[in-house]
Amino acid sequence: MYFSRKGWKAINCTVFSGWDHTIYDLQVTAPGSFHDSTAFLLSKTKQWLDRLFPLRHVLGDLAFALDRVMITPFLPKDVRNDQEKALFNLRHSGARVRMTENTYGIFKRRFPIIRDLRYSQTKDMQVLESCAVLHNMALRWGDMASTFFDEDNDDEDDDDDGDGVLDVDENDDEEDDGDDNEDE
Repeated sequence: MYFSRKGWKAINCTVFSGWDHTIYDLQVTAPGSFHDSTAFLLSKTKQWLDRLFPLRHVLGDLAFALDRVMITPFLPKDVRNDQEKALFNLRHSGARVRMTENTYGIFKRRFPIIRDLRYSQTKDMQVLESCAVLHNMALRWGDMASTFFDEDNDDEDDDDDGDGVLDVDENDDEEDDGDDNEDE
């Protein structure tokens, strides 16, 4: 059984996704107590990128260590008086939110089961991997993700604490009844 540093049952789920929200790889083999950077360093994706695509890069937040493959933002103290670094961080954050955080939101809304996995560790990993495959199939077949997710109105960061765990907000399940008109 895997537990987070907070004592909750958790799996460190590292997602590699693109601008179109396709999940290219999903690493679910690290315990929730592993730091994101450690999980990435031990992943087969990192080894694969290092070996076959040394000039390709992935974007990560400050929870990851900067290396040859992983590009992270500048530290806040380094950005204060440097407009170029501030602009880099702005663009980096925008791309990362578009490619990763929004994908988390779509994934969680499309498959509510992943918010509360209660099975064995092996079964939980299989559920996450299966949901990722089904997510990609839905995207490929034109299933409109907007049914589950409105990018223009989502300003939440689904991984607020950078621990690689898809954080759940109790209010995510509430749906708008669509009646914005008030009776006079």
